Amino acid sequence: MGGCWSSKSDGGRSTAYVRSSFRDERTHRVPEVRPEKLKPLYGEYRCGRCKNFWTSRLSWPNKYQQCKRCKSYVHPKNQRELRPTDYKRGYEVGLEHPREFCEMCKKMGKYCATYSPQ
Repeated sequence: MGGCWSSKSDGGRSTAYVRSSFRDERTHRVPEVRPEKLKPLYGEYRCGRCKNFWTSRLSWPNKYQQCKRCKSYVHPKNQRELRPTDYKRGYEVGLEHPREFCEMCKKMGKYCATYSPQ
């Protein structure tokens, strides 16, 4: 099973450390984000049930995406800030991700890339 703890050793920035439940995974850092600063991140997902792997540039902190193969809920194993090169990745350019598999899209009732904090 995984565990979570946090630290403020990053120059005052709060960072959560998550230990993955995958045997071959190491501890990785997931940035803590306050609700007023909620923004999409680049996320890597691996389904623990069917071992399907995918990435998303609309990965939200503490939100799942559903596996397309087995329909189980999967939280990201790694997340990081978006980089300019993340917007230029081949087939993904200009495409929306499937709304029916995204927790944020389901909560908003529309495409999550249109989210803007009030």
